Amino acid sequence: MKRALLALTTLALNACALAAPRTEPRSNASEPTPLTFANVRHFFSDILNIRPTEVQKRCVVFYEGEWVNANVLNYCVIIVENSDEDLQVTFLHHRRSRDELGE
Repeated sequence: MKRALLALTTLALNACALAAPRTEPRSNASEPTPLTFANVRHFFSDILNIRPTEVQKRCVVFYEGEWVNANVLNYCVIIVENSDEDLQVTFLHHRRSRDELGE
């Protein structure tokens, strides 16, 4: 049973890979993208597939969470802040229980 499932999965993945359209490599792939507020915001929006919460014009927050079980919540918060001098990206990944959440 496991071998049949593994064989079907392998066949399906290979078929998808062969059927996928070929894309041309970008000529400027070696050039880095400048680290700007708009580029960082766009990067996380594309990767996470969620809209950020705009706190201020120069600060956005991305957050996602899931309940592991009835008592434990895993969540991640990414804060992107643009100041006059620099760009700050803060990551917070945490696991909390209902007791810590005050429920």
